[in-house]
Amino acid sequence: MLSINKTTRIFFIKLRQFTLAALLVYASGVQADALDVYMGTGTSSASETHPNVLFILDTSGSMNARDAGANKRTARMTVLKSAMSDLLSTLDNVNVGLARFSNTGGSVIFPISPINGNANIIVG
Repeated sequence: MLSINKTTRIFFIKLRQFTLAALLVYASGVQADALDVYMGTGTSSASETHPNVLFILDTSGSMNARDAGANKRTARMTVLKSAMSDLLSTLDNVNVGLARFSNTGGSVIFPISPINGNANIIVG
């Protein structure tokens, strides 16, 4: 007859093995393919391959803060919007996308597309 300690030990080993197996099965079922996000949906010929750039922006509550510096009246989000506007207006021959993340998660707002292609103006 097994002692309680040895029985308990065997039980926990079996429980750990079962838990690990369950996690592996669960994890394999929730994998997703975001290839279309990173590869882009733009159509370009083989001779016109442009780099794909996905900007991931912080839209959490901390972006309402005002950093110490020359202009303490400007929120981080305002600075980010201005910087993105300046940057995007200078880019050419690039495929660009826009995603966001915050305290509650993230999402792709604008999939990767040619920078010179037709797009709706993003206002935020």
